[in-house]
Amino acid sequence: MVRRVFLGAPKNMCCRSIAALLMALIGPMAVADILVVDTTGQPVPSAIVLLADSDSNGVSKDIIVDQIDRHFEPFVSITTPGSRVRFPNSDDIRHHVYSFSDAKTFELKLYHANDAEPVEFERAGMVTLGCNVHDTMKAYVLVTPNPGAVSDDTGRARINTSDVTEVEVWHPQAAQWQTLPVSDGTV
Repeated sequence: MVRRVFLGAPKNMCCRSIAALLMALIGPMAVADILVVDTTGQPVPSAIVLLADSDSNGVSKDIIVDQIDRHFEPFVSITTPGSRVRFPNSDDIRHHVYSFSDAKTFELKLYHANDAEPVEFERAGMVTLGCNVHDTMKAYVLVTPNPGAVSDDTGRARINTSDVTEVEVWHPQAAQWQTLPVSDGTV
């Protein structure tokens, strides 16, 4: 059975409202296809869908956040505590990547290509990234032991829903996380 749940727009959201249409297509593998859309029905890329009450051990998952055309790519990422994040610079200019977030504070001073050492993200939390040279560059890395996914350009995310009772959805333009109940594998 597929049940659709529409969320209202969060308060204090910049630029556009967001809502989530969650379609759970539950099969033998207990995988959910989740579609995140705004209040007009348009897909929302770069939204995090997190299984907040999962019993996952959070196996270390190293990731890459590149710098391409003066933007971080990907814009939003998920990793687990203890993972390393590499910050290659694919631009032909130098970047100075930093974060002052509670979950991780660091600086990678001016560098080219692959000159920067990977950074270990030990603690759970949201890490906001910036570039000291290019103020418009911003990205987000969620460090969590719980499984989750980031929606693609079509607004879709695929995650395992075994033994989960809640799903949390977040987007950089949202004021806060939105929590949705899951029952019998259906959102």
